[in-house]
Amino acid sequence: MPEYQYKARNTKGKVINGVMAAVNPEDLYAKLSGIGCYPTGFELKKNASLIAKKKVSRKDLITFTVHLGTILSSGVPILAGLQDLLEQTETGFFRQVIEDIHRNIEAGLSLSSAMGEYPQVFSELYVAMISAGESTGKMEESFQSLITYLEWQEELMGQIKQATLYPIIVFWAIAGLVALIFTVVLPKFLVIFEKSNVALPLPTKIIIAISGFMVHSWDFLLGGLILLILALRLIKRIPATRVAYDRVKLMVPVFGSLNHKIILARFAHTFSSLYRSGVNIIHALELMEKTTGNRVFEKAVVEVRQRVQEGRGLAVSMRETGLFPPLFLRMVSIGEETGSLDFTLGKLSGFYDREVPMTVKKVFGVMEPLIILLLGGVVGTVAMSVFLPLYKMMSVAGG
Repeated sequence: MPEYQYKARNTKGKVINGVMAAVNPEDLYAKLSGIGCYPTGFELKKNASLIAKKKVSRKDLITFTVHLGTILSSGVPILAGLQDLLEQTETGFFRQVIEDIHRNIEAGLSLSSAMGEYPQVFSELYVAMISAGESTGKMEESFQSLITYLEWQEELMGQIKQATLYPIIVFWAIAGLVALIFTVVLPKFLVIFEKSNVALPLPTKIIIAISGFMVHSWDFLLGGLILLILALRLIKRIPATRVAYDRVKLMVPVFGSLNHKIILARFAHTFSSLYRSGVNIIHALELMEKTTGNRVFEKAVVEVRQRVQEGRGLAVSMRETGLFPPLFLRMVSIGEETGSLDFTLGKLSGFYDREVPMTVKKVFGVMEPLIILLLGGVVGTVAMSVFLPLYKMMSVAGG
């Protein structure tokens, strides 16, 4: 049973604050009246243990959304649907959240308001789409848009992880091999070089110096690496430097283009999902300010929203930012002129669904041979630095 924090006055006019369990607000009023108190205000008490918990996985959220959408589209009442989900959900944090949502709806909250109590689970965008479905009576469409959007996010992340898996493995293999060469292999040759009177070439001296630093000063190296990582994280938290960092991410050769397309894909999908759910353009743009994942685009969306609020067209406002490509602007403009913005946004989403995976494969397809060349260059340089003095030693011995 949900608990309420309430304020009331007793028969003597004294203000009383307290917490009371009740089925709903009417039950709370009845219980307080029964003890001679007149309630002046109340609010549902939040579950502090849930607020402190982490987010649920995207897969669990998709499963929950699919099941709840299916239940509601079948005409099952929301409370009965949530009870069915509770019986299917294993014990854990998400089950506690669903239980709390069930109790809050019993207490008189709407589904969107009950979900809004847990922003670590249900984002503002998620809650806004549910709220739009409640206000327009199109809950089925809202859930379908949510499912499409969440599944797209999951698929995109899966594609990126799959494409980056091999380069990451090769990179760490190179790092491990280089560390092994400089800390284990080279020190053994160094003993041989020290016992000989052969003058070492410059590349060999440099390699030996690097090896000595890694062996004898590894703690400084590790400390410097940790400080660098912490400094980068700190810099990213500063608004001015974060904007500069995000701008650089859009300008980096090869990866900048991929990052730009991913942001445009996220923008098209988010805008399309919100618009189809009945969220008005201004509110949709306001929500999308926090979903681009890039401060440069975030500022651009703020500017677009402000211009649209002033009465300017959406496509014109987007063009003035200089961040949206001609195709994107053309499709939005056609949607505005024909009154079919939901259709053109859907087409844009479909276009980027094909474009982003192709770009991901192309980018990391180029990276693979570059990484292999880097590995060959490192190993070749070290090998030449070792074999040159060995060859010289053998020549001296032979002479």
